Amino acid sequence: MTAPRIERAQRLVSELRDVLDAADLSDVIATLDAAEVPSGARHGIVVVAAPKLSFDGPFSMVGAVYEVHVIAGPSDNYLAAWERIDTIIQALVEGHVNLSSGEPGGYEPMRGDTIPAYTLELNDLD
Repeated sequence: MTAPRIERAQRLVSELRDVLDAADLSDVIATLDAAEVPSGARHGIVVVAAPKLSFDGPFSMVGAVYEVHVIAGPSDNYLAAWERIDTIIQALVEGHVNLSSGEPGGYEPMRGDTIPAYTLELNDLD
């Protein structure tokens, strides 16, 4: 049995890594694994989340809408975190990542305080 949405998410991580590297943001982590979000996340991290699914198309067609969380710290300096997040988002925009919308919020890592974040929704990837 295949896991096509995980395979697509892995390709998305690779695409994001290429965009971040091209923007000289090699210290930003791109991953599927939310457990990799470090406490503080000062350099920034982009986490590809499991997609929202819809089954309202033709038989056996599954629609998938992916989100990425752009996270950066420090948790105690909102403006510094926002600046880092905005730098990462701008790299994604300039790298022509197929973004649809973004919403500010917070991300609660496995350890540590809630860190500033944006959740970006992508347009259909396929």
